[in-house]
Amino acid sequence: MSTTVITNVASYQIGVDILGFPVYHEHYFAEEHISECSTKKQGKNMSKNKITYKVIPYIFSYLVKQF
Repeated sequence: MSTTVITNVASYQIGVDILGFPVYHEHYFAEEHISECSTKKQGKNMSKNKITYKVIPYIFSYLVKQF
């Protein structure tokens, strides 16, 4: 199972376009949470469940025009 969560947004104005609309540079900081389940057999009719968790950070960068 995987879940992506945006943790922080940093935005600042870098200028204006030819029509005078502001142009923003934005950074999105996101984390993807991954959980994996596995089952191991140990002996007769006995199973052991194991859940592994991983967190992977991502950074996205965009130029955004506001109209």
